[in-house]
Amino acid sequence: MSKIVAVMCVVLLLLVSSTAYAAGRIVKTDKAPAAIGPYSQAVWAGNILYLSGQIGLVPETNKMIEGGTLKEAEQIFKNVAAVLESQGMGFKDIVKATVFALDIKEFPDVNKLYATFFPENPPARSFVQAVALPAGAAIEIEFIAYKDTKRTVTTDKAPAAIGPYSQAVWAGNMLFLSGQIGLVPETNKMIEGGTLKEAEQIFKNVAAILESQGMSFKDIVKATVFGMDIKEFPEVNKLYATFFPENPPARSFVQAAALPAGALIEIEFIAYRE
Repeated sequence: MSKIVAVMCVVLLLLVSSTAYAAGRIVKTDKAPAAIGPYSQAVWAGNILYLSGQIGLVPETNKMIEGGTLKEAEQIFKNVAAVLESQGMGFKDIVKATVFALDIKEFPDVNKLYATFFPENPPARSFVQAVALPAGAAIEIEFIAYKDTKRTVTTDKAPAAIGPYSQAVWAGNMLFLSGQIGLVPETNKMIEGGTLKEAEQIFKNVAAILESQGMSFKDIVKATVFGMDIKEFPEVNKLYATFFPENPPARSFVQAAALPAGALIEIEFIAYRE
């Protein structure tokens, strides 16, 4: 009987500890807006902190700040700062960002504000114009942070950044690559010829970044493709498949409303080194 009781006690302790661990991975602070859906403000996975996409909600009211895209972006950074500070972190710990905005023409002004938070060694980033965002927001930004030393990647064999971002950033064994568009490294101008030519150039650019780190496409674990025309999905797929003949990475494919520099396609990747 005593053995049964002892076993039950151990099981109970394991259940309690695992529940506590799960709860400890979830981030919640009243200094940032409460969730307006079934999501957490942020979640830990090892040393990596995944933050939910933030919009310009004011924490005290959970209502959208007024004043347009830049005012919303300012509020987003205040909210993100609160989430990071609750974990003893700051913007220097951000390794990846994705910006969704309703008007690509506001890209330069958003960039100026964005750059003030990343004066050096900025994170990897993607920028996409969306058709609509939650709660009538004009902009939404999601971040990934890393609680250790990050390392930025630069190679002249890939296009130079056209904004405040790095070509790629290391977070432990994870390499987060910025969204690539069809820029030619020698000129930093868009290649001509349509979606497939741009996609081919993207893969050349990504190959250069990976090779600079002693890696290849076999190390890719996740991809997100933003295209301007979903009807081109089958043709893009054929080209894409040639780089992943077996065991392809996880992937998402989304039609965007607009992309930086008039691009027709943008692809972001995450790679992993054993």
